[in-house]
Amino acid sequence: MAKKGIRDFVPETATTYGAGTNYSKTIFTSPLGYRTGVFQIVLGPGDSATLQGRVVPNLPFVDILTVTDESGLYEVVLAPEMRVYVVSNSDTVIQAAITG
Repeated sequence: MAKKGIRDFVPETATTYGAGTNYSKTIFTSPLGYRTGVFQIVLGPGDSATLQGRVVPNLPFVDILTVTDESGLYEVVLAPEMRVYVVSNSDTVIQAAITG
């Protein structure tokens, strides 16, 4: 059964997710926002990750980027608060990191 949870994430540090898990995790916080950064994700077949961001805590997170089935490296606009929602359906160890 898939697991769900929210945990903190340190910028420029890869975070690992095990197989069969769903996680939502804060990966970046910055008082500045509106700059670009690099987001890298390692996924396997059937896995997906959605990078989300918001400007202030009382607004909902919005999707910035969705990646499915394969790894990638992407330049993204950084919001003051960002998180990644991961769905793991393979035996691949999912890793995610962002620079800011």
